[in-house]
Amino acid sequence: MRKLLFTDKETLKVRAIFLGESLELKALETTDYLGKLPLVVPAGEQGCAVFFRYGAITLFGLSPVEEASFLNNLTPFVTQPFSKPETEEAVLQLDVVNGGRVENGVIWVQDFSIERLQIVAEVLAKSVVLAHYESGTARIFDQLEPLADGLQRTTKDERWGKELLRQLGRTLSIQHRMVGRVEITDKP
Repeated sequence: MRKLLFTDKETLKVRAIFLGESLELKALETTDYLGKLPLVVPAGEQGCAVFFRYGAITLFGLSPVEEASFLNNLTPFVTQPFSKPETEEAVLQLDVVNGGRVENGVIWVQDFSIERLQIVAEVLAKSVVLAHYESGTARIFDQLEPLADGLQRTTKDERWGKELLRQLGRTLSIQHRMVGRVEITDKP
């Protein structure tokens, strides 16, 4: 039997946050959980949180105060936290008949089952990770442009070649993190 959450609600706020390079979930896996793979735990008065080892978390039904408290307690488990975490927000709307569509930040679902929340959580988590790495890649490409332009004009200055290789290495590193750790090949 499917376990349903938020049976008293028609709408539900959801927020995905890319906190850092990774989350240490070993200690959290020993707590009471609502679902595994990805790990779902109760949070706040009536909400829940879905954790991803690659550093993202998705929160369902938490008030701003509950969210701040929950994230503060999570700090020791975040490896290399970001100073400005990437976030994405949406609203889940219950629609038993026509669930399964998305429009203007509203996601219609047939029910608030653990399985549906896990799917929504995974899509939003991968979306914030992708947004984070897209902005990093854009900055690198902005730096690459003058280097590539200079390299086209002359090859006598070895500095251009070395710097270009450094920037390409950074770009490959970002791609490795996106594809290898998070398994993102396309935008969710």
